[in-house]
Amino acid sequence: MLLFASACLATRSEFDRLNQCQLDNINALEPDHRVESEAGLTETWNPNNPELKCAGVSLIRRTIDPNGLHLPSFSPSPQLIFIIQGKGVLGLSLPGCPETYEEPRSSQSRQGSRQQQGDSHQKIRRFRKGDIIAIPSGIPYWTYNHGDEPLVAISLLDTSNIANQLDSTPRVFYLGGNPETEFPETQEEQQGRHRQKHSYPVGRRSGHHQQEEESEEQNEGNSVLSGFSSEFLAQTFNTEEDTAKRLRSPRDERSQIVRVEGGLRIINPKGKEEEEEKEQSHSHSHREEEEEEEEDEEKQRSEERKNGLEETICSAKIRENIADAAGADLYNPRAGRIRTANSLTLPVLRYLRLSAEYVRLYRNGIYAPHWNINANSLLYVIRGEGRVRIVNFQGDAVFDNKVRKGQLVVVPQNFVVAEQAGEEEGLEYVVFKTNDRAAVSHVQQVLRATPAEVLANAFGLRQRQVTELKLSGNRGPLSQRENISDLESESKSESEFLILGPSLPRTPISVPSLEPELSPSLSPSSTPESESVSVPGPSRPSVLQESAPPAPTLVYQRRSKPDLLQKQIQSPEPEVSTENDSSSDDCAISDTCDTNPVDLPIALRKDKRSCPSLYRHPISQYVSTKHLSTQYQSFIAAVDSVKIPSSVEEALQNRN
Repeated sequence: MLLFASACLATRSEFDRLNQCQLDNINALEPDHRVESEAGLTETWNPNNPELKCAGVSLIRRTIDPNGLHLPSFSPSPQLIFIIQGKGVLGLSLPGCPETYEEPRSSQSRQGSRQQQGDSHQKIRRFRKGDIIAIPSGIPYWTYNHGDEPLVAISLLDTSNIANQLDSTPRVFYLGGNPETEFPETQEEQQGRHRQKHSYPVGRRSGHHQQEEESEEQNEGNSVLSGFSSEFLAQTFNTEEDTAKRLRSPRDERSQIVRVEGGLRIINPKGKEEEEEKEQSHSHSHREEEEEEEEDEEKQRSEERKNGLEETICSAKIRENIADAAGADLYNPRAGRIRTANSLTLPVLRYLRLSAEYVRLYRNGIYAPHWNINANSLLYVIRGEGRVRIVNFQGDAVFDNKVRKGQLVVVPQNFVVAEQAGEEEGLEYVVFKTNDRAAVSHVQQVLRATPAEVLANAFGLRQRQVTELKLSGNRGPLSQRENISDLESESKSESEFLILGPSLPRTPISVPSLEPELSPSLSPSSTPESESVSVPGPSRPSVLQESAPPAPTLVYQRRSKPDLLQKQIQSPEPEVSTENDSSSDDCAISDTCDTNPVDLPIALRKDKRSCPSLYRHPISQYVSTKHLSTQYQSFIAAVDSVKIPSSVEEALQNRN
């Protein structure tokens, strides 16, 4: 009977958890609670929101001022942190790992009486804007802002993760300080249950009341060490009682982010190198170190292995930059770029069962409709504004609104979502996903992978429409919205791509007609008013030239011989007699006769060629001579009658 009851309760609990994702409407969420500290700000979202309950997560946004230190803390839920702005250092306290960063002992103290013990601690990790940082469950960590601008980070707590053996209530445990409650909504619920649980009978109420007063005296602070007495801490850590009292932090009003006066001094090999190279070039050396660090991280990326030898927990890589444009997984120069971090690129995510995606859409950029196959996702807007559309399984748009900086939108598993950037500025956001290998399916890919007959019968399309749907719309997930105002800019952008090829474009050039006056036997309709010649040139063809009507006759040169062509076009027409010299040689102009026809210009509008041996003028290689005027025929005959010397001696003999 008890087994049956427990099974029913488990089934009911599972049903309630799954039923939380039956969302008829999704809202864009903003932080509901804020905690101001000495050197920063902590903002949280209400975990009781239906959207967050569906995803089984909670979120925290922290802003740390320069020289601000976020106190060591840990959570039973694994965390995934994205750095929105700034840079800093982070330290983890991994159990069982040695203190690999050691400071050498000084030989003598300032008084010269005794030696000083050098500091030692575990590895320190640097991070910067665009980094994704993985924090395992139960591992204490701290962060420090050593930059000149505020450090802003958004943290995801996966409260429904298998590593969290407690309930779905978000909890953050601080080792020191007197932090304020970051999720007051859950604390109120717990306090209500605590009062109901401790409603004792009248006879026992006095004894328990005395115990509660003693515990309240001990729990003056909100850190985990505040619950222990000073005497016990002094015995445990073998220290003075005054030190133990400070560990409890009973009246510390600085909260969870404190200011470090004079900056934080830690053992950091990169920091020492920068100090040594300050006199030479501080900025240049720092940039080179960051590039070398990124190259080392790229070399460490490999396929997933499960033998446990490729990476130890003490030296595990916990961060990866996903905002770098050079490493984009999807890229469209007009629409934007996308980069993903999962367990294949960052192996530690396999234990967290989380992943992240960075998306940056340019102006009017569109991320086509898609859905997450095996994960819930949370979209946090970093910068800009745009529109997000989410459709459920019933075809209803559960969300179709504009989003702006600082807002959060939850996209349940298999809900179809599409994003579009605004016209004034782009849209930049990060997506947290509740699966270390979250897979995405795009509607366009599904349509292209489906047979045409299936699409025609499914949507009632014609064959032409199916072809247009599959081929004409053959774009990637990223595209740009086209409107009339952007046509001019797009055409200019397209012309820039045209000149990237090895061949140069041909530009039509209008030249004067070879016939200055009309012959009575030549009708005006058969004579072109002007002829055009196209020669290779470095000029870029404009859209207006391409759309203009073609000239009546266009002559193109196959090979580059501009000198011969210009001489033939620009040669004047002298007045000559009409006498024909019948004694001219059949091949008076040997260069023209021996020239390869491939090297000669060729007319687009041709007629029947009549090239008798009497007329060997070069013009006969271009157009038919039977349509020439009588005067021009006489000119050709006179020119052909001139014998060209074949040698220098022959030319000297016939000087006249």
